[in-house]
Amino acid sequence: MLFNSPYEAAASFTIGHRSSIAQGRALRRRMSQLIGDAIDTPLGLQHAFPRPEVLLQLESFPGLPAGKLDRLHAVAAAALDGSLNRARPRSLPESEALAQLRRIPGIGPFFAQGILMRGAGLVDAVTDDDVTKQAA
Repeated sequence: MLFNSPYEAAASFTIGHRSSIAQGRALRRRMSQLIGDAIDTPLGLQHAFPRPEVLLQLESFPGLPAGKLDRLHAVAAAALDGSLNRARPRSLPESEALAQLRRIPGIGPFFAQGILMRGAGLVDAVTDDDVTKQAA
């Protein structure tokens, strides 16, 4: 299952780091409802995850530690400079794409792989972790 974009994957991993899945989802949902764009759909009003420009202006958010906010600012800046544009990491050799993603503060090897595979939608590749290797 893919994220909507590498930006949303990076933001999701950053928010959810060292939190439960439920806590991360709840925080992303609250952020979407409070500062995300509203979209009128046949199923009712939905809210998108906040645009990078909005995250960069954020000074605090209830339930989001200051350290995570700093890393979210770095993710937002990377999205605005094109580093998290879906086509960019997909156009690079996998090792180079991972190296570029790891330059974003707060993004280590594990998250870089998640962003590349589940955010950019790299095909014919799997993450380099024991669980995935055993499953494959």
